[in-house]
Amino acid sequence: MSKWKLWELTDGTVVTVESVHKVTGVPKSTIYHRLSNGKNTREEVFALREPRCSRGEKIYTLTDGSEWTATSLAKHLNCKKATAQSRFYSRFGLDPVRILKPVKGASFSESCLNDKRVRASVQARMWYDIDGFWKLFNKMDVKLST
Repeated sequence: MSKWKLWELTDGTVVTVESVHKVTGVPKSTIYHRLSNGKNTREEVFALREPRCSRGEKIYTLTDGSEWTATSLAKHLNCKKATAQSRFYSRFGLDPVRILKPVKGASFSESCLNDKRVRASVQARMWYDIDGFWKLFNKMDVKLST
């Protein structure tokens, strides 16, 4: 078994990387990095890592101090997540007036999928083949010249 390096803190306690890891749960590489960079106070060594994201999503802090993720903004605005995410990526700042502004028009499902004209137009395409024309055309085994 290898011998652990001992580190002395400013308050006089002697710790190892393993002992700090057992108490805090912080990765050993992070603790070793803190100790080797001269962070000798107990508060610096035993500090827990701050979470940077929520469930893998980036947290955006607006200029008024409120924090939002793309999912929470989409839920607040009742829009798609892509629409909410695009408001964060802009050449303008994270202005709450611009980001929290209501979305124009109805949502995608309300405007497209429930519109009778759009549905009729989509069903009239070749894929649905209401008249059976393309079924007959494909049976004829016609070769198109190129």
